[in-house]
Amino acid sequence: MRFLIYSTLLALGIWLFLYEGAEKGWFLIPPAAVTILIFLSISTALLYRLLSTRLGRATDEFTKLYLGSVVLRILIYGLFIGTILYLDGEHARGNATFFMLSYLLFTILEIAVLFLKINSASDLSKKEKES
Repeated sequence: MRFLIYSTLLALGIWLFLYEGAEKGWFLIPPAAVTILIFLSISTALLYRLLSTRLGRATDEFTKLYLGSVVLRILIYGLFIGTILYLDGEHARGNATFFMLSYLLFTILEIAVLFLKINSASDLSKKEKES
Protein backbone atom coordinates (compact mmCIF):
# COMPACT_ATOMS: atom_id res chain seq x y z
CA MET A 1 0.00 0.00 0.00
CA ARG A 2 2.83 2.35 0.83
CA PHE A 3 4.44 1.82 -2.57
CA LEU A 4 1.15 2.70 -4.27
CA ILE A 5 1.23 6.01 -2.40
CA TYR A 6 4.85 6.61 -3.51
CA SER A 7 3.95 5.71 -7.07
CA THR A 8 0.96 8.06 -7.03
CA LEU A 9 3.07 10.87 -5.58
CA LEU A 10 5.69 10.36 -8.27
CA ALA A 11 2.98 10.46 -10.97
CA LEU A 12 1.60 13.69 -9.49
CA GLY A 13 5.09 15.18 -9.31
CA ILE A 14 5.73 14.32 -12.95
CA TRP A 15 2.36 15.81 -13.92
CA LEU A 16 3.09 19.03 -12.01
CA PHE A 17 6.46 19.29 -13.73
CA LEU A 18 4.79 18.79 -17.12
CA TYR A 19 2.16 21.38 -16.34
CA GLU A 20 4.69 23.97 -15.16
CA GLY A 21 6.97 23.29 -18.11
CA ALA A 22 4.11 23.73 -20.55
CA GLU A 23 2.95 26.91 -18.80
CA LYS A 24 6.44 28.40 -19.08
CA GLY A 25 6.74 27.34 -22.71
CA TRP A 26 9.61 24.89 -22.20
CA PHE A 27 7.79 22.05 -23.97
CA LEU A 28 4.38 20.74 -24.97
CA ILE A 29 2.56 18.11 -22.94
CA PRO A 30 2.39 14.87 -24.94
CA PRO A 31 -1.22 13.93 -25.74
CA ALA A 32 -0.95 10.51 -24.08
CA ALA A 33 0.77 11.81 -20.92
CA VAL A 34 -2.10 11.06 -18.54
CA THR A 35 -2.60 7.58 -19.99
CA ILE A 36 1.11 6.85 -19.73
CA LEU A 37 1.31 8.10 -16.14
CA ILE A 38 -1.70 6.06 -15.03
CA PHE A 39 -0.42 2.95 -16.78
CA LEU A 40 3.11 3.25 -15.37
CA SER A 41 1.91 4.07 -11.88
CA ILE A 42 -0.50 1.14 -11.64
CA SER A 43 1.68 -1.41 -13.44
CA THR A 44 4.77 -0.52 -11.41
CA ALA A 45 2.77 -0.80 -8.18
CA LEU A 46 1.37 -4.19 -9.23
CA LEU A 47 4.78 -5.54 -10.21
CA TYR A 48 6.26 -4.23 -6.98
CA ARG A 49 3.49 -5.96 -5.04
CA LEU A 50 4.24 -9.21 -6.84
CA LEU A 51 7.97 -8.91 -6.15
CA SER A 52 7.62 -7.88 -2.53
CA THR A 53 5.17 -10.69 -1.82
CA ARG A 54 7.55 -13.22 -3.34
CA LEU A 55 10.53 -11.60 -1.65
CA GLY A 56 9.05 -12.34 1.76
CA ARG A 57 8.85 -16.02 0.87
CA ALA A 58 12.07 -16.64 -1.03
CA THR A 59 14.81 -14.06 -0.60
CA ASP A 60 17.39 -16.31 -2.24
CA GLU A 61 15.39 -16.46 -5.48
CA PHE A 62 14.88 -12.71 -5.72
CA THR A 63 17.25 -12.29 -8.66
CA LYS A 64 15.32 -14.82 -10.75
CA LEU A 65 12.03 -13.19 -9.81
CA TYR A 66 13.27 -9.70 -10.61
CA LEU A 67 14.70 -10.74 -13.98
CA GLY A 68 11.42 -12.48 -14.78
CA SER A 69 9.54 -9.30 -13.93
CA VAL A 70 11.87 -7.32 -16.22
CA VAL A 71 11.08 -9.64 -19.13
CA LEU A 72 7.35 -9.39 -18.39
CA ARG A 73 7.64 -5.62 -18.13
CA ILE A 74 9.47 -5.34 -21.47
CA LEU A 75 6.74 -7.32 -23.19
CA ILE A 76 3.81 -5.49 -21.60
CA TYR A 77 5.36 -2.03 -21.82
CA GLY A 78 6.48 -2.64 -25.40
CA LEU A 79 2.95 -3.59 -26.35
CA PHE A 80 1.56 -0.56 -24.53
CA ILE A 81 3.89 2.05 -26.04
CA GLY A 82 3.64 0.38 -29.45
CA THR A 83 -0.13 0.79 -29.28
CA ILE A 84 0.20 4.44 -28.21
CA LEU A 85 2.62 5.16 -31.04
CA TYR A 86 0.43 3.38 -33.58
CA LEU A 87 -2.71 5.23 -32.53
CA ASP A 88 -1.02 8.64 -32.33
CA GLY A 89 1.78 8.58 -34.88
CA GLU A 90 1.76 12.36 -35.22
CA HIS A 91 3.00 12.79 -31.63
CA ALA A 92 5.14 9.64 -31.52
CA ARG A 93 8.39 11.37 -30.55
CA GLY A 94 6.87 13.29 -27.63
CA ASN A 95 4.92 10.29 -26.34
CA ALA A 96 7.91 7.94 -26.63
CA THR A 97 10.27 10.41 -24.93
CA PHE A 98 7.81 11.02 -22.13
CA PHE A 99 7.24 7.28 -21.70
CA MET A 100 10.98 6.53 -21.46
CA LEU A 101 11.67 9.33 -18.96
CA SER A 102 8.68 8.36 -16.82
CA TYR A 103 9.65 4.69 -17.02
CA LEU A 104 13.14 5.59 -15.82
CA LEU A 105 11.76 7.51 -12.83
CA PHE A 106 9.33 4.74 -11.85
CA THR A 107 12.11 2.14 -12.18
CA ILE A 108 14.40 4.19 -9.94
CA LEU A 109 11.61 4.43 -7.38
CA GLU A 110 10.95 0.69 -7.49
CA ILE A 111 14.63 -0.25 -7.20
CA ALA A 112 15.18 2.16 -4.31
CA VAL A 113 12.23 0.80 -2.33
CA LEU A 114 13.14 -2.83 -3.08
CA PHE A 115 16.75 -2.14 -2.10
CA LEU A 116 15.66 -0.74 1.24
CA LYS A 117 13.30 -3.67 1.77
CA ILE A 118 15.97 -6.26 0.95
CA ASN A 119 18.49 -4.59 3.23
CA SER A 120 16.03 -4.44 6.11
CA ALA A 121 15.11 -8.10 5.55
CA SER A 122 18.77 -9.15 5.49
CA ASP A 123 19.46 -7.11 8.65
CA LEU A 124 16.60 -8.90 10.42
CA SER A 125 17.84 -12.32 9.34
CA LYS A 126 21.35 -11.48 10.55
CA LYS A 127 20.00 -10.43 13.95
CA GLU A 128 17.96 -13.64 14.20
CA LYS A 129 21.04 -15.74 13.41
CA GLU A 130 23.09 -13.89 16.02
CA SER A 131 20.48 -14.49 18.73
